[in-house]
Amino acid sequence: MTIQKIADGLVALCRDGKFQQAQEMYYADDATSIEPENTSTPSVSGLAAIIQKGNYFQQAFTFHSNTVSDPLISGNYFTVHLVSDVTQNESGHRMKLDELVVYRVRDGKVISEQFFYEGQ
Repeated sequence: MTIQKIADGLVALCRDGKFQQAQEMYYADDATSIEPENTSTPSVSGLAAIIQKGNYFQQAFTFHSNTVSDPLISGNYFTVHLVSDVTQNESGHRMKLDELVVYRVRDGKVISEQFFYEGQ
């Protein structure tokens, strides 16, 4: 599968809010998820840990809208701009999450996702 097909498929699922399905379909079992150092969200390794992290995020926030850009591809990498309007369930605080996500692909699977955003 080409990186273009992986990127397009992942973006389509994410636009529909099907993040776990995107991970199960396109991520390698030993993929990593890397968060910025200045945040409380931990980086994790392994598909199961990435899915668990995603489930926690889905439970911690109520999503009002989610916008995912078209992918921009360079070599074995692609990036998307992700903007989400969310309410943190515990505090009731509504906020905009604005981030870049860079994906690395090898052998037809995403082997890493790295998030870039200002600390929340």
